[in-house]
Amino acid sequence: MLTVSLFLGVYLAGTRVEQGDAVMQAQFDLMKLSYACSDPLYRTKRDSVRRWVRKFDTDTTFKDEDVSSLDSGLKNATTRLSKPINKGDCITLLTEAQAKVDQLFEEFSR
Repeated sequence: MLTVSLFLGVYLAGTRVEQGDAVMQAQFDLMKLSYACSDPLYRTKRDSVRRWVRKFDTDTTFKDEDVSSLDSGLKNATTRLSKPINKGDCITLLTEAQAKVDQLFEEFSR
């Protein structure tokens, strides 16, 4: 019985980290999109991602250094979105990206 409990705990912990990483990846994608769209709230989003990293702590493999690295990469133009965007679509894209973050966080919180 102890062995079953141990395996179940390890499995659930792994799943929790995977879910946490999915939330954080969505946050990073939102941060990249925000920067690409010249969003005036980019710094707010960046700081929010830093708070999320601290909040998730052991539930994600992402670290504060990853946020700093992404921020530097965006500012130095060494990190970009995987696909070019039409700046006219930014409001819609940012709304969709935020909805994805919210959905993943809701799933994570269950």
